[in-house]
Amino acid sequence: MTFQELKEISLAWAETAEFRNKVKKAKDIIKSKLKLSGKKYIAYSGGKDSAVLLHLILQFDKKILVYHYYREKYMPAKFEKETIFIAKKIGAENFFIVKGADTYKTLFGKIIPELYEKGYRYSFIGLRKDESINRRNRIKANRSLSKIIEVWPIQDFNWLDVWAYLFKNKVPIHSAYKIYGPVIGWDQVRFVNFFNPKHDIYGSPNIDEMLLWKLRNKK
Repeated sequence: MTFQELKEISLAWAETAEFRNKVKKAKDIIKSKLKLSGKKYIAYSGGKDSAVLLHLILQFDKKILVYHYYREKYMPAKFEKETIFIAKKIGAENFFIVKGADTYKTLFGKIIPELYEKGYRYSFIGLRKDESINRRNRIKANRSLSKIIEVWPIQDFNWLDVWAYLFKNKVPIHSAYKIYGPVIGWDQVRFVNFFNPKHDIYGSPNIDEMLLWKLRNKK
């Protein structure tokens, strides 16, 4: 499927009642959580799910903190610049950017405890049930990974809902998807931290060697 075909199918799906109901549910979750006491932030990776999440939440709170982790070792600088550009294009103003390589160690060992001490009690995250069994089970069990409570507004979105939202609302789409989508499939493509051996299960090293070798070897 070409990118243009994906766009046409997505825009058609965006007109369905099922899609509109999912968007309404996501907005209702966001509005209800924003009313609760305690500071909130958005976890923004630069991927399509977090772009949808960011666009949704900024409609209700333009000043909300946007947390972004820049994996220097595994993310080409060109892609990182585009990631930040997209966030600003969507309307993000209050950025909190951390640089590093070991995401989880830094996140759960340092950043989240510091955010909690500053009064943050809720984090909006773009997890979806249909991404994996583990994520579906975690959402079903309402299990957060830290003391800061996770909120998953687009949990019921499937891959087509995500694309439909992006195209319907003219949300900028990262160029990495246009590189990987035709190879992996638009329903499977992910915005991973490239060249990371932890993601071998997604086939990223092999594809990176074919498509991103110039970025990997750029000095």
